[in-house]
Order: sequence, then structure tokens, then C-alpha cells
Amino acid sequence: MTKVGQIIYKEQQEAVDKAVTKVRAEEKAERDRLQSENAILRAENEELKKRCAVV
Repeated sequence: MTKVGQIIYKEQQEAVDKAVTKVRAEEKAERDRLQSENAILRAENEELKKRCAVV
């Protein structure tokens, strides 16, 4: 492979690695957001169950 080819290949690999890292970070943020939302909904559900049991 020529020197230019090696440079291009390396730049492509770096771009792919950067994109993968970005997507993984976005997915983790979304997963964390959904887990937090799920915890809130579970707590609300438990509160509603308690209210209904009292009646």
C-alpha cells in the first residue's frame, strides 16, 4: 500500500472509530434516560397501588 493509501486508510479508521464512539455514547444516554423514566413510572405505579388498596 502506498503512503497516501495508508494515510487515507488511517483517516477512515479514525472517522469510523469516532462515529462508533459517538453512537455508543448517544445510546448510553438514551438507555440511562429510559431507565430513569422507568424508575419514576414504577414508583408512581406503586403509589397508585397503595392508594387503591386503601380504598
